[in-house]
Amino acid sequence: LIEHGDAHVPFFSTCIDAERVICESDIYNIWFGAVRDTPAVISIAGTGAITYICSKEGYLRVGGWGPLLGDEGSGYDLGLRALKLACRMYDGREPMEPGFMDAMFRHYAVSTPGELLRLLNQGDIRSAVADAAKEVFTLYEQGSAAASALLEGCAEEIARSVRAAILRDGGAKEYPLILSGGLVRKESPLYAMLEVKLLQPGSGISKITVPQVHPAVASAALALHEAGLHDAVEELLEKAKGWQV
Repeated sequence: LIEHGDAHVPFFSTCIDAERVICESDIYNIWFGAVRDTPAVISIAGTGAITYICSKEGYLRVGGWGPLLGDEGSGYDLGLRALKLACRMYDGREPMEPGFMDAMFRHYAVSTPGELLRLLNQGDIRSAVADAAKEVFTLYEQGSAAASALLEGCAEEIARSVRAAILRDGGAKEYPLILSGGLVRKESPLYAMLEVKLLQPGSGISKITVPQVHPAVASAALALHEAGLHDAVEELLEKAKGWQV
């Protein structure tokens, strides 16, 4: 256990009637639920994006610096690139793909970049921009060349983070890669793109998988693990595969 959340224990100890309180990064749930304490690369791609190598010795982090300094490979980054491309098409700075530009503007019920800008300047900009990623996936399924290029770029950003983590760790080992987050579900085209990019000889990735249990279930399994109830851990995680919490 890495126990990066020790500073939070005193507060949560006042909220929870428990013999022992452990505070950890949510990455630990994903890691433990997928491969227990086997060293692994975990890449999360949702609204934000971050990559870790996790082992019993500690965490190695790449990316996850937020929308200002870089959430490359995230829903926010994908959505922002898509909206910028639509605006560039509108201006004539990029070749026009009318179906792409129209779909992007229609998604926000606007017709010009100015209207879009005024809309996005209200409320939670990061989530609003990330919402455009949904339209990119829809357009990809419809055969949009622009959407395909954007998704390939997103996949390459995720792959670059994975490669960087392995290189920083010495590059001498092979790891399973656990993909987590709404952008990289197994049915997502990004998952298939990452298989092509990362399941190569010498890549440092032995296999690619996704979490089989909900993080809340993994947290419960961690509590059982800390109590030494290892058989109960495996029973819970096996039974919980596919549960929606």
